[in-house]
Amino acid sequence: MRGMNAPPRMGIPLRPDAEALAEMAMTNLVRACITTVATKLDPNLDGRAYVRQRWGNEANSVNTVLKAASTPAMTSTTGWAKELATVTSAFLGNLTPFSAGADLLRRTLGLSFNGVGSINLPTVSVPLADFVAEGGPIPVVNGVSSIQAVLSPYKFAVITVLSRETIESGNSEALVRDALLQSTGPSLDRRLFDANAGVANLRPPGLLHNITPLTPASGTGQGKDDAMKDDLQALLAAVAPVAGNGPIVLIAAPAQAVTIGLRTLQTFSYAVLTSSQLAAGTVIAVACSAVVSAADAGPAIDTTRAASVQMNDSPSSDLMTGGAVRAMFQTDCLGLRLRWPITWAVRDPRGIAFMQNV
Repeated sequence: MRGMNAPPRMGIPLRPDAEALAEMAMTNLVRACITTVATKLDPNLDGRAYVRQRWGNEANSVNTVLKAASTPAMTSTTGWAKELATVTSAFLGNLTPFSAGADLLRRTLGLSFNGVGSINLPTVSVPLADFVAEGGPIPVVNGVSSIQAVLSPYKFAVITVLSRETIESGNSEALVRDALLQSTGPSLDRRLFDANAGVANLRPPGLLHNITPLTPASGTGQGKDDAMKDDLQALLAAVAPVAGNGPIVLIAAPAQAVTIGLRTLQTFSYAVLTSSQLAAGTVIAVACSAVVSAADAGPAIDTTRAASVQMNDSPSSDLMTGGAVRAMFQTDCLGLRLRWPITWAVRDPRGIAFMQNV
């Protein structure tokens, strides 16, 4: 027995499960979408009353997301919605089954704009230290600083159309969640892993911009295993000076990702991500320290049933000539629009290498 004056035992505090928190945040986002759509279907419906009626005690967290989503954060507005940081992280995390790009960005340095127009990423180069004799003067050196990369805010956006029956069904949560993830995940990969230059006020450059592809092993006179190992060695060696002891991630087209997994089994210690948006035979190596990203304020969701939209993944600025037009009111559908402030930048291009036609 403990003595009367013995100090009380301190228990180990329980830490919230990160996956559970991310799942909760994603659920709140999906339910906020459903609530927004429900209030569009019935203008007399009070959104918070609908939340309490449908989800009971979980209403408060949903109301936070719903309130924030109704006023999207802008670069000209100070004091961005910090309560949505969990939602941003959760949305990116939930994209990973659909997007190698989302998985990669989660592993890199993540920053926040916090209302500023851009972020300068400095680098400081300081000469190496050396031994100094006892009592001897220690040299004073000047470091050299420069701007390594600049993060500018860009907007990732997509519209998907849902029928009234979809929203009102008992499966609406699963269906809306799937619509958001399926619409956004592959699109993120398509832009993150391309070689296009950045366009001011539109998009950041793809990670492969100005990166010269390495030459894959020919395979002549050697087996497929040896050729694959030569290719992987060349890719990893190319980015290793930037990665140091930090993580390196491989992103591959589906066939190549499967091949790496089958032929290396348990002997390969590097993460291998699969992207269906990569051309067959493409493998990319990225030193995580070479890429930085920023995703602020969480996805902003709004909806309408009074507009018409071009049912086209490359819409024309002329509404009537851009392809089939769907009238929401006439077809009893609703347009769900996602706007997500997200951007990335390459801090050191030596940290990215890729091959084609392996």
